[in-house]
Amino acid sequence: MVPTSLQVAFPLNNIFALFYKKKICLLFLALISICYKTAAQSIEWQNSLEAKYAGPQPIIATPDGGYLVASPDVSAIRFNKIDKNGKPVWQKSVSSSGSMETLLATPDNGYLIGGNRNNNYWVMKIDKNWTKVWEKNFGGDSTETLASVVANKDGSFVLGGTSYSGKSGDKTQPLKGYSDYWIIKIDQNGQKLWDNAYGGVIREALSYTYNPDGEPVADTITTGNSYFKKIVADPDGGYLLGGSTNSFAGNDNTADSQNTEEYPTWSGWDQWILKIDKDGRKLWDKAYNTGSYAPAFTTMILTPDKGLLLGGTEYFDYGQSEFGSYYAVRKISSTGEIVWTNSYGFVFGFDEELTTLLNTPDGGYLIGGNSSDNGSEWGDKSENSRGLEDYWIIKVNSRGIRVWDKTLGGDGVENLTALFVAADGGYLLAGFSLSEISGDKTVDRQGTNDFWLVKVKENKPLTAEWDLRYGGAVTKVLPRLLKRLMEV
Repeated sequence: MVPTSLQVAFPLNNIFALFYKKKICLLFLALISICYKTAAQSIEWQNSLEAKYAGPQPIIATPDGGYLVASPDVSAIRFNKIDKNGKPVWQKSVSSSGSMETLLATPDNGYLIGGNRNNNYWVMKIDKNWTKVWEKNFGGDSTETLASVVANKDGSFVLGGTSYSGKSGDKTQPLKGYSDYWIIKIDQNGQKLWDNAYGGVIREALSYTYNPDGEPVADTITTGNSYFKKIVADPDGGYLLGGSTNSFAGNDNTADSQNTEEYPTWSGWDQWILKIDKDGRKLWDKAYNTGSYAPAFTTMILTPDKGLLLGGTEYFDYGQSEFGSYYAVRKISSTGEIVWTNSYGFVFGFDEELTTLLNTPDGGYLIGGNSSDNGSEWGDKSENSRGLEDYWIIKVNSRGIRVWDKTLGGDGVENLTALFVAADGGYLLAGFSLSEISGDKTVDRQGTNDFWLVKVKENKPLTAEWDLRYGGAVTKVLPRLLKRLMEV
């Protein structure tokens, strides 16, 4: 965990006695007091849209600085256009027979909706006049769940999800684990161009849990599940695939170490990243062990240096019915090498769930999700909870060091799903709310489950972006420390 203040490893009373006469005592005290704090990140505006039905409510930014929200309705999808100030502009509906998961703008000024129908991938193309152009299903003889879609400049699309099917139907690859990543490329008319599957190997393994007395207990489990979550288009024309796996090395999973034991010990879920070329051929894969007892990958974004920022929630069982979870973020290079890893939150007895990541204009990152933590001197959350569960965002610099954090919510449950850099500065937070007017929420609930939009202004605090520890003689330490402070 990153320390939250500048620390100096020698007695302050010696410093005071030595430097008071030179009138730099107050300056030095001010330098020492620089720490990471929650700045007064202020709400500029907020709005609440009725979400008639539970389920994903995808939101995308529009070229005019506003936003488009897609909401499921009875046999239809309802689109709400709002301007940059959160004011409703218009509403349109398009008939639909699938369960929506994703929404993206297409190069021809239309939209592609992705989701699932009858245990198959389902995609629907809409033109700029809100007319349905085509609708397609893709699947095998079992269950497929679509999770992510990207659009290519030539009008084609790449679909990514999880498959439990063998070679059948639209799937040309055999099942390798219990479940595999399944990627399909389609053209602008929805015709399949190619598909490929990527999976690990099925193996029996030993897993250790804790009984009520805190003693470890071994259990036999079957590994080999790979759950897909996110696809990102690489600038070189290929694609990056992200998700979770509990598989040992085998088949497409070459990242884990080989284990020849009859019953190897399983140590937790991995985040599994693959790089494929434009035709679906695997170039490399990397697995990052988390130790989490549940899938620990949520999302990833391409960073300005062509690397990736991976985000997830790691879950831990500490025994005696003590469970915890926290945000876990990992920065990797364009070849999958780890640059840095950090975690945010307080793991004991609280519930943090990371849901989204964002590149910020200053080269840092905004990390978003939900928290029921009421704030702790041992954790990273600097504000008390507003209700049962709140939006919780953390601003970090390019090295993953926390700059500020902000809690937003009412007296009920809020679940953050998306973050945007606003066209006029600041950030837009979007997600679900079950709260009435209370806490930070000043707009009343429109229905049972609302989509709550909050525009936040970033008031940048004076913060240190490093931590210094110096030891040795005072007369040698302080000049070096002051010189370093002047250089930062």
